[in-house]
Amino acid sequence: MIRFAFAAVASLVLLTAVPVLAGPPLICFPFDTHGAKTLPMGSKGWQDIDPTYDTSKLVDDTLALLTPEAPIIVHMETLRRATIYASTKPGLGAALLSRIDERARTATPSFAPVASFDFDYLVETYRQAAPVFKTLPSVDHFAKSSMASRVSGR
Repeated sequence: MIRFAFAAVASLVLLTAVPVLAGPPLICFPFDTHGAKTLPMGSKGWQDIDPTYDTSKLVDDTLALLTPEAPIIVHMETLRRATIYASTKPGLGAALLSRIDERARTATPSFAPVASFDFDYLVETYRQAAPVFKTLPSVDHFAKSSMASRVSGR
């Protein structure tokens, strides 16, 4: 009798279980910057952008926020937000990726670890965002060639 009850409950749990749907973690889950300055966003969800933000300034604004003094969590949230904005206009994602890559390849030795982190983090954010935002550039070849050039020093 106990076996039957256990089997019935286990079957009920397994048959009525609903998978939890969650989006890509680097995109769908904002990081708490504790009030530190980052790109503006709306307040209605993870992809709610500020409609008044001028995206023509995205690349320069992003680079200005990614300072050596800024906590890494601010870098992560800024790059998450930049990816969402970059997805709104074709070509903007490629421009951002190119400038972040250039910054990593030309960084001073003291800033190189942070600049490389920013580039690698942006590449992975784009990779995770690709199924959601079709306007972002493919990063696989770009990342491999850029990382190789940084390692080889060319």
